[in-house]
Order: sequence, then structure tokens, then C-alpha cells
Amino acid sequence: MSAQLSDLAVPPAGALLVAGMSWLWGRSIRRGQPLTRSMRLGILYVFLFCIGTGYFMMAGSWLGWPRWSLVRGRGVVGRASDLDRVVEIPAQM
Repeated sequence: MSAQLSDLAVPPAGALLVAGMSWLWGRSIRRGQPLTRSMRLGILYVFLFCIGTGYFMMAGSWLGWPRWSLVRGRGVVGRASDLDRVVEIPAQM
């Protein structure tokens, strides 16, 4: 599958949108004062998380991974047999 410019631009655009909304929320909480250091770091971490998650999901769709591959993987949740008892996993998605 080929990558188009629009595919590569979606995660940063979404991350910028979330970071901008977080900054506005933080400014409203602080009543217009500058954000604290922990608030700025939180916005940075949310921005990086959004970008990483977006590109990871995009790579997974390009590689044709099944939806449950991340949940069923060893080490992420535990053994796959333990998860099958808790969550009913459909055979095909």
C-alpha cells in the first residue's frame, strides 16, 4: 500500500488540534496566566502520544494487522489464553 501525503498529515494535524485544545483549556483554568511547567509537559506528552499512536495505527493498517493483534500479543496484557477468558474475541473482524 502506498502512502499519500494526506495519510502522513493526519496524525500531526490531529495532535496539533488536541494540543491546541489542551492549551486553551489550561489557559482557561489558569484564568489567562501562563501555564505551569507540569501543564506544559502534559501537553507535550499528549502531543507525542497522539502522533505516536496515529502513526502506529497507520503502520498496522498498512501491514494488514488484525484489530486484536496488539491486545492479544504476549507481554502487552499477558498470555492470550488469559485474555480469552475475560473478553469474548470474535474469530474474524
